[in-house]
Amino acid sequence: MSCRHHAAGASLFSPLPAVSLPLLPALTLPLLMCQTLTECFRYNHPMPEIMPGCSLCPPTRGVVLDDDYWTLVLNENQATLGRVFFALKRHETDVSALTPDELTSLWAFLARTKAALASLFAPDHFNFMLLMNLTPHLHMHIFPRYAASRRFADETYADARFGDHYDPTETRLADDATLDALAAALRHALTQPTAGAVGSSL
Repeated sequence: MSCRHHAAGASLFSPLPAVSLPLLPALTLPLLMCQTLTECFRYNHPMPEIMPGCSLCPPTRGVVLDDDYWTLVLNENQATLGRVFFALKRHETDVSALTPDELTSLWAFLARTKAALASLFAPDHFNFMLLMNLTPHLHMHIFPRYAASRRFADETYADARFGDHYDPTETRLADDATLDALAAALRHALTQPTAGAVGSSL
């Protein structure tokens, strides 16, 4: 695919006024288009708004709520109860490229979501992470941490490594029914701040 920069009709040589694209042989034109993100980075081109093949352009499973810039999504891996992340609504890989409005929105959305998770499950601690090791689309995780087990929808969730780094290999994939129930509970807590907790300690 070509990058947005070239899709808009620009070329790698556009900053050089002495070069006229119509004079170049037609067979060389495909070479002027970025074929990979690495090439886009090299020439400092803007990211496309939507990246074909990116699982977060846009997210489709576990969506809770969104605002103008971010979508709140449940992590499919609920190894600790209430794992969520915020996915930027445009394709970007560099946190330093966020606009002031995107940053302001993220911190406000994060604060609301942390409060909602606290009201639902009363975590004892929170981890906040910007990793993008597996999915190169800007997103920020919240991992609630628990000193004791919690129950939700007749299931028990434990945090065996509380007080230490979470185990990145620990996997507990939530089925659609569980994700739907979690999304509904979190959505209600975000829109009705006085709602009581639905999770319980053991």
